[in-house]
Amino acid sequence: MIELGGDEQPGPIDTSVTRFDLEDMQVTNGQVDYDSDLLKAPVSAQALNVLCSRISSGSARMEFDLGFRLSTGGTVDGAFTIDTEQERYGIDAVLKAVSLAPTLPYVQDLMDCSELVGTVDLDLDLSDSWSDTSALALRAILGLHDLELKDLNAQRLVGLKNTRVVLDTLTARDSRFELRTVAIEGAYARYEMFKDSTDNWSRSMKASSTDLGADSTAAVASESNVFVLLADYISMLAKEFIANEYTADSLSFVGGAVDFTDHTPGQPFHYTITELDILSTRVNTADSAAKLTCSALLNGLGRFDGALSIDPKTFKEFTAQLGVEQLVVRDLDPYMQWYAAHPVEDGVLAYTGTTVVHAGHIDSKNDIRIDRMRVGKKVEEHAADITVLPLRLGVSLLKDRHGVIALDLPVSGDINDPEFKPWPIIWKVLKNLLTKAVSAPVNLVARAVDGVDPAELESVRFTHMQVSPDKSQRRSLDQLAQVLQAKPEIGVALVPLVDERTEMQRIALFNSKARMLFGDAGPRTALDSLQVENTSSSDSSFVRFLNERTPSTKGLSETERSLVLLGNDVVKMQCTAMERARQDGVVKYLLSKGIPALNVTVRQGTVEEIGTLKGTPGYRYIYDAAP
Repeated sequence: MIELGGDEQPGPIDTSVTRFDLEDMQVTNGQVDYDSDLLKAPVSAQALNVLCSRISSGSARMEFDLGFRLSTGGTVDGAFTIDTEQERYGIDAVLKAVSLAPTLPYVQDLMDCSELVGTVDLDLDLSDSWSDTSALALRAILGLHDLELKDLNAQRLVGLKNTRVVLDTLTARDSRFELRTVAIEGAYARYEMFKDSTDNWSRSMKASSTDLGADSTAAVASESNVFVLLADYISMLAKEFIANEYTADSLSFVGGAVDFTDHTPGQPFHYTITELDILSTRVNTADSAAKLTCSALLNGLGRFDGALSIDPKTFKEFTAQLGVEQLVVRDLDPYMQWYAAHPVEDGVLAYTGTTVVHAGHIDSKNDIRIDRMRVGKKVEEHAADITVLPLRLGVSLLKDRHGVIALDLPVSGDINDPEFKPWPIIWKVLKNLLTKAVSAPVNLVARAVDGVDPAELESVRFTHMQVSPDKSQRRSLDQLAQVLQAKPEIGVALVPLVDERTEMQRIALFNSKARMLFGDAGPRTALDSLQVENTSSSDSSFVRFLNERTPSTKGLSETERSLVLLGNDVVKMQCTAMERARQDGVVKYLLSKGIPALNVTVRQGTVEEIGTLKGTPGYRYIYDAAP
């Protein structure tokens, strides 16, 4: 080396080999701060300890031990090895309770979101070569805990209670992949469909740098984004590594939930699937079949159970047995009104089916049983391109003497045929059944007890926003009064059946249209109210009115936009006052028939009492001994 500040010119370079040994190199209690334009604040590796026992010219192998604590939460401990002669490297690392929150800016680089929480644990043992792609050998244990990602409106997009993945072996040289455990607990996802054929996920996702052309001006994720780098690495592995043999000892998905909302019908459709469990036996390419079982709770009442036996080699041949019990048909009312032009007021569906796919052919047997199915009168607001069938009459005719509709819907065909679509086949069968029933009507026999219709003694229904009983309700109440007068020892509890959310939607929609037509004063006459009712929610003037008043709600249904316009709390107060007036009107009418006040009460019903009846305003009659 030239002496610092020396004047002499350097002599000839010494090309002889210089031997060296560096031993016991340590960094103790150090700190490294990492800052980036994406990060809101620097992330620090604190209490950093690094140890290298020896670096020598006599060995191409270098081994390092290190450990540190992250300022944002979590610890990292491990070792890494570099062997320049063998062109190999190895990593043995343990991450514990590392917070995911600091990675939020990198997620925001890919999608619109507002908050990310959760922790990750990782036990990683990796060996690879930078010159030989077949040298990869990997073992890992991954854990994710209390993960939650929220959208720009601070609503939860996805969630995860706990996940544990144990990758026992991944070796590229012999194309072997062995999973010991995949256990996912408490997964959650929210999915919304909008009127413009987009969904909440497609709206929030941003393009990556590899998805766009050079002339595009759209926002892209940086190639240095940690998730882009990870995706590129996984993509590279997928191209280089194709497993000829794979094994999964245990697969479990428990406590899952899906929150689904569809804004495309006239009234928004909302449905939840909870208690979603998927379990499997050991999956191995050497076995002839892998078996999975699944179950779920459908919108709080219905149950789904299924069993699947599938060929683990191709995944193209399987046998599935599915069953549904206590599915509340009323929950499907937004679709029934929009696509069938009839509301559904009651009904419980049970389904059993077996589907076999073999050699590209599907053979499916489906048995459906609907009990207490009740359909309302045709509505005028529905999808424009549907064929409106006489569904109300058809449903009545399809019922047997026990009030049950039993359907057998077989489906078969070649799944490789692009023209084959199962749902149109099922709809065609249902359509033919309804048409045949209506074209060959039979007289329906209603049972009567002492001249009183039993159906009138079950409940009374109002239309939405109706508070005073009219002729239809008075007929039912008169027959109830006859029973109570004949049996003074019997009392009746009126259990409200109104679906508050639906009532609020109707109130909001009515008042929003009224505000458009008549201003803040609202309708003053019956003719004014009729004009409001006859104004379609999809009327271009009304949509323009909402666009001007609530431009931020574009994409939601006009009903939801009306709720935003008027305010949820204000509409809820109106709904509460309307229900109170309706109750007073029913009780006063019964008392005017001479029924003792103690024999008539109004109370909230239990889940068993309300069952599947909750929907349009009304009251179920619950009989009990009079006080």
